[in-house]
Amino acid sequence: KAQASNIYRMLLQADEEVIKGLIRYWQNELQIDEREMEDIVENIRKIRNTRVREMRRKILHKWYYTPSQLAHFQKKRKGNCWHGCQKKGVFMHMFWECVEV
Repeated sequence: KAQASNIYRMLLQADEEVIKGLIRYWQNELQIDEREMEDIVENIRKIRNTRVREMRRKILHKWYYTPSQLAHFQKKRKGNCWHGCQKKGVFMHMFWECVEV
């Protein structure tokens, strides 16, 4: 039992480090402070629609592969934006910056 508890604690700590890294990424990418980031995370928790809440969590955790990432894995892909603007399909562009959305 003690070994299982230790493994579980280690997994929780690892997950906490991943989340801290994601929070730092978004703070840097969006140029926001810690308080604004806390508000974003708290607002996700308040969403009642489970599909929307899950989608927001996936975006927060960078769960989606962008065209740029897929092109890295599959050399035949170009890596351009899915929306047809022909710009590089990176995360920020795909979800916030593309004029075609």
